[in-house]
Amino acid sequence: MHKARMLFLLLTALTVAESPAQIQVPMGYTVESINANCGGGIDYLPGGDILGIYQDLGYPTTGYLVEVDANGDGVPSAPQQLYALGSGVYGSFVRVSPSGGFAIFGESSNGVIRHIDLSGHSVVQIATVAYNNDLSFIDDHYCYLSANPEYNPQTWESGPNRIYHWDLDTGIRTVVVEIPDTPSGPIDVDDSGNLYYVRGTGAYPPPPNSFALLKYSAAALAQALQTETALGENDAQQIALLDGGYKVAWHSSGYCLVSDSNNGKIYKIESDGTVSTFCERGGGSYDSYTGMDLYRRDSSFGPCAQTAAKLCVVYSDWSSVSAFYQLTSTILYIDFKPSGATTPDGWISADENPYGTNGAWGWL
Repeated sequence: MHKARMLFLLLTALTVAESPAQIQVPMGYTVESINANCGGGIDYLPGGDILGIYQDLGYPTTGYLVEVDANGDGVPSAPQQLYALGSGVYGSFVRVSPSGGFAIFGESSNGVIRHIDLSGHSVVQIATVAYNNDLSFIDDHYCYLSANPEYNPQTWESGPNRIYHWDLDTGIRTVVVEIPDTPSGPIDVDDSGNLYYVRGTGAYPPPPNSFALLKYSAAALAQALQTETALGENDAQQIALLDGGYKVAWHSSGYCLVSDSNNGKIYKIESDGTVSTFCERGGGSYDSYTGMDLYRRDSSFGPCAQTAAKLCVVYSDWSSVSAFYQLTSTILYIDFKPSGATTPDGWISADENPYGTNGAWGWL
């Protein structure tokens, strides 16, 4: 048999492998550790760097909005401080606008939400919404904001979680979703204007399947905005039940990724409700994935592919500096040896395929 260059395509349930960074990632992906402690929200900038709320080892004394090198060009060489949040402030979200010209970032300690111009880095306060949790853009003029302004930190009692439609030009916020007695949850908007929201639970530790990934249609949200009548949980499509949900990211292929701060996992949820574990590390009450964002969600993020898409995740044990990872898809090349030849290191032959029917082979 002649030696041929082959491409291994992973076509079945994800097989995980331990990376040097001690995070289990699916085969067909690589992971790198980024030297930044962005535990208070992250988002990708258009060029592939990351905008995040950085908490140094003096937390909660010091917090900054920073730019972090994630595209490999070495700039900035260290997290570049763009804005100081002040003392004892916990960042809740960072979102870069679709145009990439500005970003909005929030903190839940005082409920302050700010706008930063990404060319000159000027910052202005644009709102105060108590216990804000997440924001997702519809376009540069409109977005949705998830918050629980009636949360009582003394009793840990949740008020209603509200999702606001926010007109950024006029400043008008209208409640379009309201779910009683529910902690504030993460949101993301797809390219058609549908809203994905993870409804949580106030119970701790949370029982299995006590979180729900919900989808609100763009049409229903438009009706709620027009009539000023908030939608409830029963007005959404329940896609899947989960054991946790801290951040959600929609991909153009139709699936969602959800980080679980209770069990140290990131789930992949298909549009039909099929749930699988995409990657994991550890687990437990203080061992968790928190921040998460997709870069180029319009580009394929399947295994073993050349793609522009990347996934950034923040892992925190809540007692030390956060771990910050970036996952990219990687092509795996495997050479078949000539019959009877000695197998070189890193090669396998057709009769030595350890994957059996779990994979497929294709010509390049």
